[in-house]
Amino acid sequence: MLFLNTHRRDFLKVASVTLAGGLLASRASFASAASLATAKTKILTGEPLDATEIHHLEFIREEEKLARDVYIVMAEKWGNPIFSLIIESEQNHMDAMLKLLNYFDIEDPVVDDGVGAFTDAYIGDLYTKLTARGEVSEAEALAVGAFIEEYDILDIWKAVADTDVDRIDEVYTNLYEGSYNHLRGYVYNWEKSTGETYTPQLMSTKQFELSMGFDTQAKQQQNG
Repeated sequence: MLFLNTHRRDFLKVASVTLAGGLLASRASFASAASLATAKTKILTGEPLDATEIHHLEFIREEEKLARDVYIVMAEKWGNPIFSLIIESEQNHMDAMLKLLNYFDIEDPVVDDGVGAFTDAYIGDLYTKLTARGEVSEAEALAVGAFIEEYDILDIWKAVADTDVDRIDEVYTNLYEGSYNHLRGYVYNWEKSTGETYTPQLMSTKQFELSMGFDTQAKQQQNG
């Protein structure tokens, strides 16, 4: 089972650093004070975005790329259609984050869109470890997908709590609701593949049940 060591989210327990230890700690090492001091202005109030808001925007942009890139590798390795289906969604998430970065005149951390290329060294390390795990078996690949979606949801929840900008909040909401659907898909396919009951890798039971049971617009339309 994979765990995340984080200094940013007090709702995640500090656990094993076998995988991704320090990934979120890297987010505490914000960009230089000079770059953060440049004018990134909030809508309506005219106040600058604070360092935390800027950091979330930059990191989540690469975080969405991590998901896309891992799923590209898993799709090529296993041919399971769930990976191919979600790749397009992750690209849409990346594009949405880029629009926010451009709107607030923040430099895009994605300087190379190639698979496996990351500016943040910790995300690059996580990419390497997740793809290695996912290449062990198709069931492990599905578990990796679920891990990524759990991680994304928790991180975006934190980002929502750390901003008061409606434009940003709206994008984040779309992202985590999309990740709810992705998580359900990976969990369903993992359980079908293994015949076992999935246990959340990062979330508490309460967080997991909320994510799995939340009726997004897409699910409501499907149930129509």
